[in-house]
Amino acid sequence: LLGSGRGKKPRVLYGEPLWSWQIRELIDTVVKRDKVFLAGNSVGGYICMSVAAQLQDRIAGLCLINAAGRFGALNPLGFDVFFLQWAPLAEALGRFLFERARQPAQLRATLEQVYADKSKVDDELVGWILDPARTPEAEFCGPTLFASLFLSQAGMAWEDLLT
Repeated sequence: LLGSGRGKKPRVLYGEPLWSWQIRELIDTVVKRDKVFLAGNSVGGYICMSVAAQLQDRIAGLCLINAAGRFGALNPLGFDVFFLQWAPLAEALGRFLFERARQPAQLRATLEQVYADKSKVDDELVGWILDPARTPEAEFCGPTLFASLFLSQAGMAWEDLLT
């Protein structure tokens, strides 16, 4: 997906609409099959679930790995926090969150919360995950990605995707 991992990082607003469109375009223009299987990790898991809900008749199956919650929904209470959607504030928060997330100690602490075997969280894993965040493209993409958590329209809830 654009903006993630070692892929390209153009200057666009990242979020579920862009990434779902990418997957649908891949299916329509490259894969060109009646039925497809989708697999996604983290936010990619949510995006694959969203595409599956949009293209129910074309999805043969899903593999979701560590699937994230809906994109653009940072407030689990379910009400809008309107001032967080003010672009200058969202951009400042995006920069702050990106800088914090790409600190090795912060990433290690986060990984240790989700890995059952904490011994697997080593310097090699932390470095491998952080490498894309250290590229020149990431200086724009990273803060924009985090800002889009506030600026993007909330995607569908898991309960709605599963119906």
